[in-house]
Amino acid sequence: MVNLNIQAKQFNFNGVDVLSDKQLGEHYKIYTNYVNKTNETMNALSTQADLGMPDHTYSKIRGLKVGEAYAFDAVKLHEYYFGNLNKQNSKCEGKIMDMINKEYGNYSTFEKRFKDVAQSVHGWAVLSYDKTLQKLHICGLDAHDKGVIVDSSPIMVVDVYEHAYFMDYGTDRASYINNVMMNVDWKVANDRLSKVVSAEVSFV
Repeated sequence: MVNLNIQAKQFNFNGVDVLSDKQLGEHYKIYTNYVNKTNETMNALSTQADLGMPDHTYSKIRGLKVGEAYAFDAVKLHEYYFGNLNKQNSKCEGKIMDMINKEYGNYSTFEKRFKDVAQSVHGWAVLSYDKTLQKLHICGLDAHDKGVIVDSSPIMVVDVYEHAYFMDYGTDRASYINNVMMNVDWKVANDRLSKVVSAEVSFV
């Protein structure tokens, strides 16, 4: 077994005008800590041959696997979120707009539902493509590792943990959600959707 290492990605936040540099910078630090903890748990699992007696209530391997899932999901979700923050392509159009119209009737109806989900969960609002149903689906995650729908791929992600907005918006989550939705890069979302649909494989 060998050491594993994932690297923190760099993001250009110049196209974001609804969050301060301070807010984004502190949020990025949280992301890098998740990268470090992912590496720590993965390396412990990869390099330690004997992790003691397994047990589903408490054991070393249980703690590592639970921590690994939590940290690695956090890394991926933050990368999706940071990656789709940009006001330059804030008009929803193209393939994703066609699918939104098909599922929700129009963009306004979709946006209201997405914002309602974002207001109703502790962690993340995620527009995903479900490979089983072959359609868009809005997921609400109470934690990085709670609420993920199996066999679906994130297309557009919004972080609604307080650490994502508290420095700029205090407790006004609604204003944060409204504003960040105006800084979604729908070109990025369309690119993600195209890749997922073109490589579509589901075993369900």
